[in-house]
Amino acid sequence: MAKCEHNLWVELVQDHAVPQLKSASRLARLVGELPEPAVQSPQIVFFMGRKLKDQALRQLCRSNYRGNPRHGRSITLRSDNRTLYTRQPRFFADCDPTNRALPTAIDSIRHCHEERVYPLELPAVKYTLHDLIMSRLLFLVVDVICIFADDVGGLEGVRRLLSTWITIGSASSLPHTVRPRVIVATSSPESITHSLLDEEDFLFQLFHVGKLQSFSAFGDIQISRLPAEELSPDARYVTLGGDISRQLQLAKNDRAHHRVLFSGKHLSAFFEAALHHARTQLLLPFNFILAARQQNPIDGAFTSHLINFLRLGNQTRAPYDEMASYIASAILMDAYPPGMHSFNPAEVFHKLYEDTCYRALRKCYSTDALASLQCSRIKEHLNTLFDRMEKSLKPSSEIHKHNLAQQQKYWSWARSNITCLFCLRRHPEHTQVCGHAICDTCTEIFGERTPHRESEYVIRKCILCGNSKYLTVRLKPVTAAPRVLSIDGGGPRGIIPLENLEILQEILGPEIPLVDMFELKAGTSAGGIIVLSWTIIRLPISECKKMFQSLTKSALSPKCKKGLLSRWLSDETYDSQVFEDILKEHYGPTRRLFDPPPSLVCSGKVVVTASSINDGAPFIFTNYNGAAPHRAEPVCGRLRPNVDDEPFIWQVARATSTAPPLFSTIDLPGIGTFQDGGMGRHNNPVNLALSESKHLWPSAPDPDVVITLGTASEVTVPRPSSFRNIVMDGWVPRVYRSLRASFDGRNTWKELEDRLDAGSLENFFRFDVSLPDGLPAMDNTGCMEHLSRQARKETNECYDIRASAIPGGALPLYGNNSMSCRRTTAPETPTGVGAEHTGVL
Repeated sequence: MAKCEHNLWVELVQDHAVPQLKSASRLARLVGELPEPAVQSPQIVFFMGRKLKDQALRQLCRSNYRGNPRHGRSITLRSDNRTLYTRQPRFFADCDPTNRALPTAIDSIRHCHEERVYPLELPAVKYTLHDLIMSRLLFLVVDVICIFADDVGGLEGVRRLLSTWITIGSASSLPHTVRPRVIVATSSPESITHSLLDEEDFLFQLFHVGKLQSFSAFGDIQISRLPAEELSPDARYVTLGGDISRQLQLAKNDRAHHRVLFSGKHLSAFFEAALHHARTQLLLPFNFILAARQQNPIDGAFTSHLINFLRLGNQTRAPYDEMASYIASAILMDAYPPGMHSFNPAEVFHKLYEDTCYRALRKCYSTDALASLQCSRIKEHLNTLFDRMEKSLKPSSEIHKHNLAQQQKYWSWARSNITCLFCLRRHPEHTQVCGHAICDTCTEIFGERTPHRESEYVIRKCILCGNSKYLTVRLKPVTAAPRVLSIDGGGPRGIIPLENLEILQEILGPEIPLVDMFELKAGTSAGGIIVLSWTIIRLPISECKKMFQSLTKSALSPKCKKGLLSRWLSDETYDSQVFEDILKEHYGPTRRLFDPPPSLVCSGKVVVTASSINDGAPFIFTNYNGAAPHRAEPVCGRLRPNVDDEPFIWQVARATSTAPPLFSTIDLPGIGTFQDGGMGRHNNPVNLALSESKHLWPSAPDPDVVITLGTASEVTVPRPSSFRNIVMDGWVPRVYRSLRASFDGRNTWKELEDRLDAGSLENFFRFDVSLPDGLPAMDNTGCMEHLSRQARKETNECYDIRASAIPGGALPLYGNNSMSCRRTTAPETPTGVGAEHTGVL
């Protein structure tokens, strides 16, 4: 493809409704042509005028100047090819500032470069749009402005232009000394004395425009005299070229001094941010530091995390100065990630962190003076650590890591399940063997990426205490959508989803663990027990089946069944203590849900449901915290108690499967009293799973695949009642039937189908079994063998149909961030639906 020759930078056009700003991404394209855009720091010289301006450009940018073929109302930008390989390559912009007409917007498709149009939403002002765009947008990235006086009406014309721009003011948050430096190029008249008097009068009038100083908008204003026209073009503009070079050098020095000498990559990114800012906030200041943090703003959660840290510090009796140093190095790591521009740390702290730190300190300290003093200590430590980072050329994370290593004696025993003590910015997601929990971002920073698997990291050593037991963390790839599994509750009928999981594992083969195919797994009651055993304990599916059968038969053994009077007094049919002992033996009596997994491989998020005994409101137990802020009125209550009250896994299994009247409720100290998760209208927890998926990965697309595993449903044919029988249709049987229907996971599935569009449904699957003879009793453990055979029979029939569409009958594998199989469907079987779905995984 031929190189794009268009040099349009920006242009103002008039649409039917509002004026528009058209951007041709010219600055980004020029930066992209630089050999080292992340290292080189381009400088922009803005020429304004007509004839003399064109002559000067022809001489000073002769390597890349071919005139301006457009209508003269646009602003163009070109590079000086002679400087492309220097540390400060030069870009030349030019326009005619006296041509302020707005051409009509014409839709034209450019196949060689991207063009974007920004409708401008501005209140009524007395200034022209051209002047506003110049002073509030373009001057943000311009180093030198060169105005050719003879082209714009002489010095008086220049004065009017500059006075207008000074009155409008700069939008830049940077120091005044790094504002554009102005050169006024004027031809020498016959009388030098007359020229000097005019120039002095010109500068005197500009020194104060109203109550505004000229240096509030411009770094400097000077006059450059052009020699007589009789000289050759080369000779006539050599002095101007020297003046421009000197001003560019001064601009570079000022920017370097204030730490705002931007690389080409950053300059382009800031200009794109300024374009979006100008669309609706052109009259408001543009803050470069805030613009650099648009994708990672400081939110209110940082205050909460700092408060948690300060309270931990008070418990460990860490010295004030050590805590200030700890916070400062955490801020350093957050403020200067790889690729971030090295802004002045004092400015960064003032703009981003000072208010947050003060609020947290004031919450924890008794006096304002102590909070202010500690805030000053944090700022001082930040400056010191920044200097160390700059001199050592090490990344900020290494400076933070070294700083924490020096404070191990204070923090080795500190624990938190709500604040990542490595960064103080996010919630922790994975607990190391030593007990220190770490967030996903810090896992990527301090973990070592494994070569054989995408987004898998090994944390070899805890930087808080030095513990060297490895922890492997498998994260969802950033560009991938999550995969979600939901398992219904159903007592002994939980053998059905286990059978389906075993079939899926057989299709995948032993070398690909099915458990690692899903980023999020949710379960209710029996489904919760399966999810905990399969994901946390990492039992193979075959072992899960054996465990489930043994556990169910033991807990619901006739030996454990109580007499009628005892049932009423103890609020249970079977002995809950026996059930608890079985769960403790299986999961361990002291292993907590937020503990490191026994395998030391964190490979999946778990959601287990329970419900309140007061109103049946749903609650969830999780082995994660999630990235998104919690909603004010969430769908369910998230249970993340104090680290010392974190529930044991056996307690979670007990809470989710406390089905009345089989077992009594369970009281978890520091948390609450709970009953079976199915009582909260989420016996099929797919809706909670989808909600949690968005909470975990708020910026990710909708799930690639959602599988919901049922525990059998009755075959019913809906029909209106023809007459009312007081025995069969009285309020007691009606309430009973309604309550029983609320536990049917297929109803939840049908409601979900109705809500989703056809495109989304292609990624949703329901595996279930229909029982024409009705559902077995909740304590009927003898039905498991029959249900297992029925599930395998129906599902295998469905897979035989799918095998004709999927080569080898294998489940599609996740690779290269996409699912590779094509769509297929399966009809209903005579006895029900083996696999209800509308597409392929």
